[in-house]
Amino acid sequence: MVARNSAPRGRQPNSERPFRQMCDIYCAQRRWTVRHTTWTERYPNGVTRTRDLLSFVDALAAYDGHTIAIQYTSADHVAARVAKIRCAPNLEFAKEAGWTVLVLGFDLDSNQVKEVVVHDGLSSGGSTC
Repeated sequence: MVARNSAPRGRQPNSERPFRQMCDIYCAQRRWTVRHTTWTERYPNGVTRTRDLLSFVDALAAYDGHTIAIQYTSADHVAARVAKIRCAPNLEFAKEAGWTVLVLGFDLDSNQVKEVVVHDGLSSGGSTC
């Protein structure tokens, strides 16, 4: 018998939360100030949709006058997120603003972090589609 309020199979509710917490820890270790930029839209029919700033920023971090746009995900999905960001039309805005764009991939089992800098705001360049 299935419990009445059991979670459905597949993606569990709040599955993003561990990545968010690990992002907070990652930023705190570097003494970065971080603010999460995702929000959830709720519709009358019960559908919810999570949105990211510029379609790829889960958090903004600041340190010493620099801004870092962070996309966090599982370690297995880092390559897909990097490809998504490199093709995002809003990446140009982040470049013009001088932001560093960073993808953090967290492995919850081994407590490891995979870091990929998509664009370094302190230098010029960066690749797009």
